[in-house]
Amino acid sequence: MKKIAEVAVPVSLALDETFDYRVPAHCRALLAVGCRVRIPFGRRQLIGYVTAFKNSSRYEKKLKALSDCLDPHGPLLNERLMSLARFLSREYFCSLAQGFETVLPRPLRTSINANIADVPTETTPSTPDPLTKEESAFLKQLDPSKPIYVLEDASRTDRWLAYRAWVKSTLLAGRDALFLVPDVAMIPYATGKLQCGVVPCIISSHEKPDAVRRSWTRAQKGKGALVIGTRSAVFAPFPDPGIIIMEQERHFAYRQQQVPNYHARDVALNLARESGAQLILGSHVPSLEAFGLVRSGQAAPLRFSNKDAPIRLTIVDMHQEFAPRGRSKIISKVLEFRIAEALEKKERLLFFIPQKAFSTYLYCPKCRKPLECERCSSPVSYYRSSKRLVCPSCRQEQEARDICPACLSAYVRYSGFGSEKVESELRRLFPDIRVAQFSKTGRQEEPCDIILATQQIFEELDVPADGFDRIVLVAPDHSLGRPDFRATEDAFARFLTLARMNPKELIVQTRMPEHYIWDYLKKEDVEGFLKREFEERRDLRLPPVTSLGVLTIRAKSEARALGAAQKAWRAVKRSLRGDPHPAEVFEPQPARPFKLRGYFRYQMLIKYTQLEKAGEAIRRIVCQRESGIMAAFDPAINER
Repeated sequence: MKKIAEVAVPVSLALDETFDYRVPAHCRALLAVGCRVRIPFGRRQLIGYVTAFKNSSRYEKKLKALSDCLDPHGPLLNERLMSLARFLSREYFCSLAQGFETVLPRPLRTSINANIADVPTETTPSTPDPLTKEESAFLKQLDPSKPIYVLEDASRTDRWLAYRAWVKSTLLAGRDALFLVPDVAMIPYATGKLQCGVVPCIISSHEKPDAVRRSWTRAQKGKGALVIGTRSAVFAPFPDPGIIIMEQERHFAYRQQQVPNYHARDVALNLARESGAQLILGSHVPSLEAFGLVRSGQAAPLRFSNKDAPIRLTIVDMHQEFAPRGRSKIISKVLEFRIAEALEKKERLLFFIPQKAFSTYLYCPKCRKPLECERCSSPVSYYRSSKRLVCPSCRQEQEARDICPACLSAYVRYSGFGSEKVESELRRLFPDIRVAQFSKTGRQEEPCDIILATQQIFEELDVPADGFDRIVLVAPDHSLGRPDFRATEDAFARFLTLARMNPKELIVQTRMPEHYIWDYLKKEDVEGFLKREFEERRDLRLPPVTSLGVLTIRAKSEARALGAAQKAWRAVKRSLRGDPHPAEVFEPQPARPFKLRGYFRYQMLIKYTQLEKAGEAIRRIVCQRESGIMAAFDPAINER
């Protein structure tokens, strides 16, 4: 008999527990584990999630009754979704209620009066198209016993035939298919590429609430459903998932920035293992985490070769370029000659610059202090187009200034360069040149000689493979020199993606001409590069060889942040005594940036293979009321 229900309430991480409520008579026949319920919580009416039933409680005389069951036609959370919520709570140190909130789309968890089962569904074609000869031939060459494939598409287009074949074969077998994309702008593109006779369910945080409810209901009730969506679509309520495909699996957007800081790849891997679904990790260049799965024998590699000519790489050593003292050379003499030659031949050039802005670093020559954001400790960048200073961390703007706010000196030096300064320098050297910023004119037909592109070039879906005669890496050292152990891996993936656009020449301006990345780039040796990176990570005990946790402690006061960080560090160190798998815990250090949006921040790194006693200590620390501590984890998926 359903007498008492245990309910998870998404109030605070400090309340990582369930609460007992009496089940009123009118709800007993309707209520099940996974249902949403309306409950009295203090003076408020909140939505909670039923996790279990029991016959008695030590608070039985004081128990309040549930107000209502919001899912009278069946639980909104099926067994698989509840398992994923527990996985999030366990691996990413969030409360169970936060796990439930994460797996549900916002329109479903916030609609207190909506019965999801009553949402009308569309009558859509349910019979997928048969496989073509080409698709059947592709599937025949695969080993059906392999549960995970890591797909590298050097051709930039062939993987879509493979995706379509996998999706069709899964739907024809009566199972469900999930296709994940990193950005909402890719959903229409993927929908067009995956046309197979079945109208897909679109799940994304950018969809309208009614559309999300319809898609969720179709995926929950349907058989042989196709879901296309962004990161959150990994929690689609499939009855029988048969295949999960992650397009551009190395994309940063698959990592959630809020608690819980999960990566969709980790969730997809867990879902595939629990449901027996096949997992496809596709990209232009595989991530080291995906390569680790191949290396450990858990995944099989699959590569579509580049049919174009080998990469012609020209390295320009910027040490050999003369520049006045205190200034940096933007356009080398070699590049200047190549531009003149290209203009004469009416060729098109693409310049890749890591940053926008005109100047990326402003400082006072007298007191040597940089100009920083008013809310952060990040140096501001100057945008000449708007004549504003912009913080790269919080995007707060302020007026451009020529007086140092620290010493009131009447001179501020504008240093560093972004795409705006490169454009200015090109117009100075070649007054008649036609230059356009990719972010402004990437989809227009305006004729131009040079396109200036930042990271946005990698989000463009229809850049023609032969669209540029020459591609220039203006400042690759910025990408290689980031304070991140993944900097070289990310830079190699970006540079190789540009090189595979099939230019006649790839020109690199660098102060590190001896860096090993250029040899691997010239040979297009992805496997060799990933092997070297993997061995370096093994030597340093970094992901994906081991797991890495980061505790970020923040407070409005610097002293309070430091005190809380040291207290947390001592608590974790104490928990390691007698641990059979002791973690390596590093003392708290200032985060980068040290101050962000008005909060001072310290970070504590934890390297581990298994979190046992240390994990319990971390959960206690994170779950303290007003702790100001956030935990982010990068698990070693190849070692699980």
